[in-house]
Amino acid sequence: MKLQLLWFLTSTSLAFAGHSRRTARQEGIEKRGNAYDTCMNHLVDDTVSIIENRLPEGASCLESFKKAFETNCLAVNTNKPSYDRKMSVDVCINEEVKQVTSCLKAAGIKEEEVDMVHVDFDEFKTHAFSTDASIGCSDDA
Repeated sequence: MKLQLLWFLTSTSLAFAGHSRRTARQEGIEKRGNAYDTCMNHLVDDTVSIIENRLPEGASCLESFKKAFETNCLAVNTNKPSYDRKMSVDVCINEEVKQVTSCLKAAGIKEEEVDMVHVDFDEFKTHAFSTDASIGCSDDA
């Protein structure tokens, strides 16, 4: 009887300890996720602002990109562990850049100007995924 009681108490303690560790880990990911969201949104705002200044006729396409980025890229991936989040957001950005490219071309933006938009978004990704905390949003550093 004492052995059963000891086994029950031990297994219960271990179960709660595992749950506490998982909960603490997820809370840490969520806190970093909020900081990541803020950082990424600032970088997107800066990039879109630069492009809009150069191509005001593409403003509606770029605003659509910002909304899609926030809902399709960040909202879905923010609270994932860092590596998974980075990979998923990178794939999502590539998809959203394809969409904005199509929109800009449909709006009559010249191919050379669309190519410059790609350069801007490549620079955005370089900054966003940099492990240098002074320029990037990665928490891997």
